[in-house]
Amino acid sequence: MGDMNRTRSQRLAVIAASYASLPLLAWLAYMTVHVHIGALAVIPILFISYYVRAPAALLTAFVTGVALGLLDQGAVNRGHLIDFPPVMDALILSTSLCVIVIVANRLREAAAANQVLHGRLIKARRDAEHDSLTGIFNRTYFLARLDEAMSHANAGSSIAVLFSDLDGFKQVNDTSGHLAGDQLLRLAAGRLVNAVRAVDTVARLGGDEFGILVERVHDADEAMQMSHNIERAFIEPFHLQNRRYSVGITVGISLYPDDGNRPETLLRIADARMYRAKHAKRGDVPASRPTPAG
Repeated sequence: MGDMNRTRSQRLAVIAASYASLPLLAWLAYMTVHVHIGALAVIPILFISYYVRAPAALLTAFVTGVALGLLDQGAVNRGHLIDFPPVMDALILSTSLCVIVIVANRLREAAAANQVLHGRLIKARRDAEHDSLTGIFNRTYFLARLDEAMSHANAGSSIAVLFSDLDGFKQVNDTSGHLAGDQLLRLAAGRLVNAVRAVDTVARLGGDEFGILVERVHDADEAMQMSHNIERAFIEPFHLQNRRYSVGITVGISLYPDDGNRPETLLRIADARMYRAKHAKRGDVPASRPTPAG
């Protein structure tokens, strides 16, 4: 609110100074017996055309041009290179100032339209790359980023794909409603982002499934350590609608180039390993750590 008031005060000050300078220019033109010094009126007219609406700016330009032109009538020793009649001076100055106002307003409108278009393009790009619910990246961007990372991977280093799924999300969604489920997804996305490095890519792949792209991984143990960090980030219960929900997370890992050289393959393998780990938590099958395919 303070910034808005300060901006409004600055705008009023500029408008007041611009209007006040017009009589000063008229006096200067008359005293120097050279009315064409009124061309300096372009400067305040430009400020006025920027800060006030076009009709008011045009009226100001017209009146200023006529007044400066008619001042020539009272000059005795004009000494102009080309001496126009007073009415002609008024017509030339008023027309010139009005044209300047029109051009300035068109340029301002074009700049505003370009800014709006630029903002829409940025928003469209963001919407195409981000999940609308959680604000993190979506599946499309994740796969594209993974493909790019593989094409720039250095020899001797690996890329880890971590596929994660929330434990107990369905119960929250079913018992407390979709609003609570959506809030849980947003909170879970925030915990994931905080649990990994700033250079890692976190995306919502769909439902309560998330993907994490970790570049420059040395071996499977390093990727496994990161998955443990993620799981520890979900030990603390979530607070939703004045209730506490214990929702964990299960992570499956695949490695490039050991497990494949296509984004969809790496994601599918990490997905399968995540489900094996989830069943292992229930005591169905033993969990396995990521190992090279074949």
